[in-house]
Amino acid sequence: MGTVRTVAAESWQDFRENSLPELYPDDSVFVRGRYLFRGMASSTWALSSSFDRAFAHIPVERRNNSAEELLQAFVDECESLSRALDWNDRNTKLALAQHFGVPTRLLDWTLSPYVAAYFAFSGLADRRHPDDLRYGEVAIWALDTKVPIWSGDVGVEILSPPSVSSAFPGLDNPRMRNQAGKFTLVKSAVVSLEDYVTQFTGPEVALTKLTIPASEARRALADLDAMGIKATYLFPDLSGAASSAVTRVTLLGGP
Repeated sequence: MGTVRTVAAESWQDFRENSLPELYPDDSVFVRGRYLFRGMASSTWALSSSFDRAFAHIPVERRNNSAEELLQAFVDECESLSRALDWNDRNTKLALAQHFGVPTRLLDWTLSPYVAAYFAFSGLADRRHPDDLRYGEVAIWALDTKVPIWSGDVGVEILSPPSVSSAFPGLDNPRMRNQAGKFTLVKSAVVSLEDYVTQFTGPEVALTKLTIPASEARRALADLDAMGIKATYLFPDLSGAASSAVTRVTLLGGP
């Protein structure tokens, strides 16, 4: 009922023309919502949440309880600042914690493979060793929402980000809208989504890792820029402008 596979693209063009259509074998036409996508600047990185990375020393069977304690501590600290929020809504608490840097067992995803590609390639700006671009690969993960293991009752739940900006202006909700954002929430005793998937048997592919040479960064980011997919759109504020500037100079080769 779940396997992980890897599809290696030789180039950005190969990814667009062959790898992506391979996800939709019936007619090769993109179907919005069938997959969630996540871009990562290295194909060697695991699909582990910020909590699982930060607290790897905690035994995996205790991590859910520890994550709950951390979340509750965040809520306790925030209640003196804003009582407008419905703190009984778990998704709101998790989204706020994630947004403001508290490690949670959430992972960010998007409905768009091209938004995911932007995050994968733009993330190379933080990895400026020449070998990263010469030999490395980025990864765009595709999570098949039709596979039944994606359920809170089973162990990993898919969540839609709540609309909380009206109650708490500090949460820049347009980011999530522009990014077509979704979350996965790990509830089981695993350290990554790959480990979670391999617990199940069956022919269905639950996760697909689409790899692209990092050397394709300039070509891919220029293409995405032409589509309007850049940091100033995904993060419509000064932080997005700053990120776009860094990407343009370090990866696109100039202003």
